[in-house]
Amino acid sequence: LANNLVPKVEQPSLSPSELRSLQTHPVEVDRQTAFAAVITVLMDQGYRIETAALDTGLIIACASTAEKVRLDLRGLAASRQLPTAQVFVEETPSGTRVRTSFGVRQTSGSAGGISDVLILEPSLYLSFFRELDAETSRRRAYITDTIGLGSNASAAEESVSIRSPVAVDLHLPPF
Repeated sequence: LANNLVPKVEQPSLSPSELRSLQTHPVEVDRQTAFAAVITVLMDQGYRIETAALDTGLIIACASTAEKVRLDLRGLAASRQLPTAQVFVEETPSGTRVRTSFGVRQTSGSAGGISDVLILEPSLYLSFFRELDAETSRRRAYITDTIGLGSNASAAEESVSIRSPVAVDLHLPPF
């Protein structure tokens, strides 16, 4: 009943092709470099990488949880919102393509449940892809400068791989 008292924000309805267009972006680097660049951008945006598998091209990440307390007819109830990101990096005949899906996992206390809400805000995807383009350009320049091939960057990309760590061992003392 309480959920019916507060109007829900309606999201735009997108066709499958419109959704794909919103979430997909070509990059001008090889798959491995794009994969590492995606991890870097997600981490720069405050996401923690939960799963990353170069062989499948899949990256799953989440950010910090926001907790809200609300009053409904049953009393106080806590709800949590966990920003999530799922990214698929694939090599196609025409180049490398990145498809990203941003969402929020919502959990509610006191007999509530869990729901996943897809975020369809174009500015979020444009911002992510802008940062991804900057990171891939930085990596391309690094490869070119390191090998000294000048304008022959594609040969450098094929001969050098840059890997971002997926998991870091912090060597923390046991509790």
